[in-house]
Formats: sequence, structure tokens, C-alpha cells
Amino acid sequence: MDWVYWHWLVLGLGLIVIEIFLPSFTVLWFGLGAVVVGILLWIFPALGSGLQVLVWTVTSILFAVAWFRYFKPKMIDKTVAGLSREGALGRVGQVVKASGNLLPSRKVLTKEIGWWLRNFPETH
Repeated sequence: MDWVYWHWLVLGLGLIVIEIFLPSFTVLWFGLGAVVVGILLWIFPALGSGLQVLVWTVTSILFAVAWFRYFKPKMIDKTVAGLSREGALGRVGQVVKASGNLLPSRKVLTKEIGWWLRNFPETH
């Protein structure tokens, strides 16, 4: 049986819909690869079956590698929300408000996880 473009589109959309029920983003990339093959087969109807499977395999792997290598690491939550004060020890914070009467003693009010005063060593 020769596959026509809509077979690949249905397969791709089916895999994408299955991904809704799965906890990982692995099946999604195979679905997008199938959609790419469906679009290519619509544009170039003379594509052979072997080339279709090759394009599907290569695009699926490229999508998966791009996700796990480039996009997923950028989506990691780097906030300290929900951590205890001890979990924030050693972190560098930004001074958001400094009171004029606190500056001579080198104390500033910071907000990392809540508000508190911190002592900073004197610099000479």
C-alpha cells in the first residue's frame, strides 16, 4: 500500500493527540515528523516509501534532539519560590530597598524569600 499525504497527516495528528495523555514530550516529535512528511508528500507526490520513512525518522530525531538539548534546559525554573530560608543561603540576591539609616551599618533590606536584614562586611 502506498501512503498518500493525508495518511501521514492523520498519523501525525494522532500521535500529537496521544501525547496529551502522556507525561513526556517524546511522542509529540514523532507526530510532528509525520506531519512534515505529509506536507512534503502533498508538495512532492512522487516521494518513494523508503524516502518517506527516512524523512520521518530524521525529522523526528531532529525535533527530539532540539527539544532535549536546546529548548527544555531553558525552561527549567530557577526561582527559589517555595524554598525555606536555609535553602536560599549562599544565593546572591538583588537589593530592592535600602533604608538611609541602615547604610552606615552596612545592612540592607533584601527580598529573596521574604524580607530580612543582612549584614555585609565592611570594605576598606
